[in-house]
Amino acid sequence: METKSKWGEGAVKTPEFPNHNYTYEDYLKWDGQWELIDGVPYSMAPSPSFTHQYIIGELYAALRDYFQQQG
Repeated sequence: METKSKWGEGAVKTPEFPNHNYTYEDYLKWDGQWELIDGVPYSMAPSPSFTHQYIIGELYAALRDYFQQQG
């Protein structure tokens, strides 16, 4: 499956799909995690890591506390 990015190197690449309905047989040939809904492929993003979730939680708590103190 071809991928390309219009944002340059290092950008997230998404597959280029021509406009037509794909089948389960097509889906079985693809690399990575995909979901096929009514013939349209959707890339399945991996779950965030525990470290990422922890950092986001700490950032949220710090911002919440700051803005609560501001009134």
